[in-house]
Amino acid sequence: MSATEPGTTTLSRISAHLERPGVIAALWAATTLVDIVNQLLFPDYENGWRYVSSVLFFASMPVLAAFVAAAFGRARDAVLPIAGTLLSLWFLFGLFSLAVQAVAGASAEFTSWVLALAGVLLLAIIARVVISILATHAVSRRRRWAAAAASLSVLFIWTALSMFDEDFARFSAQRATASSQETDMEIPDIDEERLWSAQPRLVEAALGRLPEASAAAEAFVVTVGAGGSQDLFGREARIAQDVLARSFDAGQRTIVLANDEASLRRTPLANNTNLGAVLEEVGRRADDRDVVVIYLTAHGSRQAELQTDLPDYTDLEAIGASSLARALAKAGIRRRIIIVSACYAGSWIKPLASDDTIVVTAARADRTSFGCSDDRELTFFGEALLRGPLATGASLADAFAAARRTVARWEAADKHTQSQPQLWVGKNMQALWTAPRSGQ
Repeated sequence: MSATEPGTTTLSRISAHLERPGVIAALWAATTLVDIVNQLLFPDYENGWRYVSSVLFFASMPVLAAFVAAAFGRARDAVLPIAGTLLSLWFLFGLFSLAVQAVAGASAEFTSWVLALAGVLLLAIIARVVISILATHAVSRRRRWAAAAASLSVLFIWTALSMFDEDFARFSAQRATASSQETDMEIPDIDEERLWSAQPRLVEAALGRLPEASAAAEAFVVTVGAGGSQDLFGREARIAQDVLARSFDAGQRTIVLANDEASLRRTPLANNTNLGAVLEEVGRRADDRDVVVIYLTAHGSRQAELQTDLPDYTDLEAIGASSLARALAKAGIRRRIIIVSACYAGSWIKPLASDDTIVVTAARADRTSFGCSDDRELTFFGEALLRGPLATGASLADAFAAARRTVARWEAADKHTQSQPQLWVGKNMQALWTAPRSGQ
């Protein structure tokens, strides 16, 4: 057994006040409340923090870490002191995170760096706390270090597991889709009056999360899942939102519009009115150095329009290249990248082409694209582009070339007529087209 280490007496007195079950319960509730407020005010959509589990794990991690540390240290009576102390540190970190984000505002990069450094410091303090508390319980030095390492591993693994929320939700949705296909699928009952009356509020909330543009050149991302009678297109719009936000360093400057059932009453509908309102506000916040990235997905037509409908097959006014061009002109958005994942998407190039525009399409103007089935996570083109080199930092030029090859290979394997994805790169956008992206 080793002697008590210097500095542990003060810590022992502090932890003695924190080891009472009532205090621990209160700390857990307070920590949970702080994280709920944090996520309501500053939702981190880029990293997937949007589920109840991401709130609950925040307050549960230090408690589990305390049990693991006590188990490794073989000091059962150290559980409550460690749990109370770690919860108090976690609560203070939550308050610090709120304060930093409130002060930093639109500076997402600065906020990330500050919180990352604070997180590293927090982990170092936690390791020290575990070692010091176990020292007061006559635990050997080797076991104290093992307990500290185990508790940090729990915190790291628990955090990493929360990142799979999106995959778990997607898997659940796919299982539900597969089950519904085995039986007669019910058409959802949509209260259209409530749905339409909710649109101004949903649009306002989505726009309210957009930070103001800074002095540096930035990117805004708008993704549109116009087809609502299938889950596929809303799913692809959300995945595109995440991938493109990372690739273009857009941070929280992203908005998704979608018509699938999972998006109703939570996300603004993908229609011309909402799209126009979103682009108008983006145009107000952006300047001539900023770039606006727009990703659209649904079934397409030769008339450069997307099939725009609700899950109950109610048709809406089609979103098309002409209506998008008018909305962009009205919003004053000059530099833009437009990606269209749809059949006959090449028909969108002519109405949208300009010296300050990049248009990427899933198919030629006279060809269909493939992979538009709800048993897929993404369309052929969507998967090839969003899951390809673009997601790891490749330039748009390299990502498009790789996606074109991948789509051609898949279509050949299935004996489909080649869709032949197309592109337009305006003369003022060549540098942006070939520049490496941010990736992870």
